[in-house]
Parts: sequence; C-alpha cells; structure tokens
Amino acid sequence: MALTVLVISHHTAITYGGSGSWFYREVTDGGRPSSFLLTLFCAVNQSFFMGMFFLLAGYFTPASFIQAPS
Repeated sequence: MALTVLVISHHTAITYGGSGSWFYREVTDGGRPSSFLLTLFCAVNQSFFMGMFFLLAGYFTPASFIQAPS
C-alpha cells in the first residue's frame, strides 16, 4: 500500500513541477525552490520504488506456481 502511495505521489510531483515527463504538465516556473524539492523527491523516490515492486513480485511468484491440494 505504501509503495502505491509513493507511485501516486511521484506522478503528482512530476505534474506539478518535478523534472520528468507525464501526459499532463502544469505550467510552472522551473526555477522555483518547490520545483527543486519536487525534482529531488522524484529522484530519491524513483531510485527504489520500482525495484521494491520487482522484489515483491519475485518474492510472491514461486508461491503462485504451487498447486492447491484437491
């Protein structure tokens, strides 16, 4: 659940001033301190959240192949 919230926050930060690309961008001044903070948040967040999703997927995949007893 927390990783999903981070993904939503990440895309919201890109929309409202962080560097990156998204299907919608609010027109903002790129030199504002808030833009720098949003870019910093995106950089730190992006460095681990997709890796964590892959780790969770790899952890739960073997259990999905075990057949239920009949």
